[in-house]
Amino acid sequence: SSMLTDDRRESYVREHELSETDSIHVMEGRIYRGMSIGHALAALGPPDGQDTAATADGMRIEYMYKSRPNAFDPGNLPRAYVYAQDQGVTGWTDLDKIPRFDAYYEGGM
Repeated sequence: SSMLTDDRRESYVREHELSETDSIHVMEGRIYRGMSIGHALAALGPPDGQDTAATADGMRIEYMYKSRPNAFDPGNLPRAYVYAQDQGVTGWTDLDKIPRFDAYYEGGM
């Protein structure tokens, strides 16, 4: 991860009183179910898109992340989604398909 990303995560951890668990997750760019969505976005970085869906349990927010284009595969840009409800992470799909997240996510929903 870049220095910029590390700096951004560090200042987030400093400015918000995070538990030890959340601090470690944010600094390592990892998320877990039930994590505050603010902390999760600090861990992953700003999403490329956001959408809201009505579900039986209320409103669900979907945060979309796109893979960055690269010279080897400029056309195929996988997308990943992080789902949140009531300010907490409820799950995610395909984070393992995005190279910058790949190290941290085995499995999803």
